[in-house]
Amino acid sequence: PADREGGDGLCLRGGRTRVVGRRPDTNVGARCGPRWTTDGTKMGFSGLKGGLTNIYVIVADGSNLKQLTNGWYAGLQPAWSPDGRKVAFVSDRDGNFEIYVMKANGDRQTRVTDNPAFDSDPAWAIARGGRDD
Repeated sequence: PADREGGDGLCLRGGRTRVVGRRPDTNVGARCGPRWTTDGTKMGFSGLKGGLTNIYVIVADGSNLKQLTNGWYAGLQPAWSPDGRKVAFVSDRDGNFEIYVMKANGDRQTRVTDNPAFDSDPAWAIARGGRDD
């Protein structure tokens, strides 16, 4: 299907394939783990650039690519909070794969797990008071 649409900017949302436009020329390769915000306006993904895997965000039309994590460690499996203000992700920056949370702009990257196991697949749940933190 991507070839018929003239690009490979396809993502799954709600069980349906959605064309988000042509893949932007970003020099970011090996894109994986795409996750849409609840409102469908942005997508976070892991991307490989310069031998490093980091978390990126891009607007649904393929514009405004922004790198959220940066370093010699992996940034994997982004998961948006229900209100789109935060992103949980997996990183080995402290020597072991743990789950971290950051603001949607990449600020305040904070580890939220700490154990010897490989922590992965972060997910959000709404707290009883309706907050997602």
